[in-house]
Amino acid sequence: MKTICLGIFCLYSLHLNAQTIYAIDQSDGFKFGIVQPEDGSFTTLHTFTEDIYRINSGSASDPNAGYYFIEVKDENEDHYLYTIDVTTGDVLHEPALSVPLYELNYSCHFDLLFGFEYTDTSTNMVSINHTTGETTVIASYPEIDFLYMMTGSYNEMYSEFLCWVKLVDDDNYYKTMIDIPSGEILLQVEEPWQFDNIYNCNDGLYYGFDWVDGVPWLSSLDPYTGISTPVIEGIENTGILLTASTLLPEENKFVTISDNLDYQYEYWVFDITAGTFVSSALVEGFMWPQELLVSYCCTYLTIETPTTSQEIWVYPNPASTYITISPQLLPDIERYTITSMNGSIVLEGDSRQLSAIDVSTLSNGMYMFLGYSENGVRTSFFVKE
Repeated sequence: MKTICLGIFCLYSLHLNAQTIYAIDQSDGFKFGIVQPEDGSFTTLHTFTEDIYRINSGSASDPNAGYYFIEVKDENEDHYLYTIDVTTGDVLHEPALSVPLYELNYSCHFDLLFGFEYTDTSTNMVSINHTTGETTVIASYPEIDFLYMMTGSYNEMYSEFLCWVKLVDDDNYYKTMIDIPSGEILLQVEEPWQFDNIYNCNDGLYYGFDWVDGVPWLSSLDPYTGISTPVIEGIENTGILLTASTLLPEENKFVTISDNLDYQYEYWVFDITAGTFVSSALVEGFMWPQELLVSYCCTYLTIETPTTSQEIWVYPNPASTYITISPQLLPDIERYTITSMNGSIVLEGDSRQLSAIDVSTLSNGMYMFLGYSENGVRTSFFVKE
């Protein structure tokens, strides 16, 4: 059984057990501390005395170990990876990095700290040793110029990283889904840039911001269909930037720091269940963090982790009407289930007498096929179009 964990990346990090939001205050030097979920007030745990110039582009947390990771740059343009103890705020490790790292994320399931680096020839996804700073290339993407900040989210349930990218010699936005830890690109389609996407394990959707007539709305996003639906209206404010966001899954609330471009910040709370929005008085101590905050979840959610001794193939892929599975495995598969990417079972049945499975009634999107036999569970993914 696999227990799904939760953490928040970049400026904030959400500790699993107590729904504590950890943050870096960049207003007067750099301080590590706790943000109160109710009103956005900040309590300092540790003040950094080092010459930190800025947080470069991301942070992540390992909630099991109680670590908070940030990538920083000093005034000499040197980059370091800090491992912070969330209990004390002390820096446990601070190895130098050979190249800057972006979009740091942590996977509880794979115990993997990963991020992205840019070279002259490609964008690389890398795993990172937080004690030494050593990186190992997982996958290279010569077609990707860079990842847009404030667009990424790691989905721990399905080990997928969603982001928007710029391709080489192409100025359009491409929504991209990357499998972790293989680095395989599962999905890449041209779509408008959407900000602060955070995966919500309560309903299997991503939440972020769209602007409707100049007003920011919290919107839900189905990443496979591309459908974005405004859910809760924010406050009209000329020039507003939503600089830092996270999601509290146990309360099903999305919280963010808003910036009116005049160093004035408000703490916003969107209650997704109730469909309501509240704004606090001005809060102190936050500056433009260079990057959004991303969450993955959930501590209270568990899913089966299938183990396989032999791959199963579903074809055609994409499919429009029928799918079938590897002919050599068909006699062994006794029953099957097909689940949507939020974990809901949409089809199931006895497959022993079937040469093909009718999927014509399914909505367009990605699905997981699970075939059950005496030897265990075999899985595959397919796209319905």
